[in-house]
Amino acid sequence: MGANKVDKLIDQKRKLDLEIKQIQSACSHHNKVITMIHQGSSHEVRWVCRDCRLVLGWPSDKEREKFLEKKA
Repeated sequence: MGANKVDKLIDQKRKLDLEIKQIQSACSHHNKVITMIHQGSSHEVRWVCRDCRLVLGWPSDKEREKFLEKKA
């Protein structure tokens, strides 16, 4: 019985991941912010779309320093 439930959950997760990708690909990413994101076992400072949560890229050193100063 447990395997059947897991299979259903995995299928739901796959469908949700696909829906998220569709939303992100349709987004214009005009509303971006610098934030900390979880990557593996650490956190990184990245540009992220505030609307669809897509990671857009790396901030410049100056942008990163300014962001980190606000957090301190």
